[in-house]
Amino acid sequence: MTRTEILQKTREILADEKHWTQKAFVITKFNEGKPFFVCCLMGAMNMAIADSYALSVKGHQEAQVILLNIIKKKYVKGYASLIPFNDDEERTHLDIIELLDEGIVKSLAMNHDEAAKENHNV
Repeated sequence: MTRTEILQKTREILADEKHWTQKAFVITKFNEGKPFFVCCLMGAMNMAIADSYALSVKGHQEAQVILLNIIKKKYVKGYASLIPFNDDEERTHLDIIELLDEGIVKSLAMNHDEAAKENHNV
């Protein structure tokens, strides 16, 4: 999976606030006897690549870098990784969704720039 696909799938996983949590990677809960999951940002990113992990490591790393760069520019408080950002007691589900939306836009712009550069070099 590419970084853009990973960010899009992660956003899809976390779109419904009932699937987002803090201070836990992934938890299975039950509603009327039916299992459903809740996860943090990193848990959702890992779920996004679960079916193609070996083919997605580079994209996963690139997606994390994009999100961390956005966080560094947007938030005064520094975060060493996505986990403390997600788990900050002031963090909201909307913050996570907005971060993913910005990450998707950034990744798509990078794709465009990379393709233009590649076409220029041909």
